[in-house]
Amino acid sequence: MRRSEVGLARFFAVIGMFVFVIGLIYSAKYNRYVQTSAKVVKCEKSRSSSDDHNDWTVTVRYSTAEKSYQRPITSDNEYKEGATISVRYNPDNPLELAGGKKNGAHTTVFFGLAVTIACLIYSIYMGSKEEDYY
Repeated sequence: MRRSEVGLARFFAVIGMFVFVIGLIYSAKYNRYVQTSAKVVKCEKSRSSSDDHNDWTVTVRYSTAEKSYQRPITSDNEYKEGATISVRYNPDNPLELAGGKKNGAHTTVFFGLAVTIACLIYSIYMGSKEEDYY
C-alpha cells in the first residue's frame, strides 16, 4: 500500500511542476504586455447563469503610440459607458489583449510550487517509512 502512496505522491509532484511551469509562462507573457488606459464605449450583458452571475461584453477603445484600437472584451464586471479601465496589450499585436490578472499567474506559480514541494516531501517521508517495514 505504501508504494502506491509514494507513486501517487510523485505523480502529483509532476502535475504540480507542470502547473508551476504553466504559471511561469503565463506570468512572463503577461509581464511582456504593455498596460494602458481604455475608455468603455459600450457594455452589454452577454450571459446570465443560474447563480446570479453575469458576464458582460465590454467594448473598449485604447491607444498605442501608433494608433487607436476598439474591440470587445469579456468581463465579470459591468462598466458604465465612458468609464476608464486598465488593459494590457501585446506590443507586437496591439489587438491582442491580456486576459485575467497578474495575481492569477502568481497564484498558479505558487500553487504549483506548493503542490510539488508537499508531494515530494510526502513521498520522501513515506519512502523512508517503507524501508522500516522491510
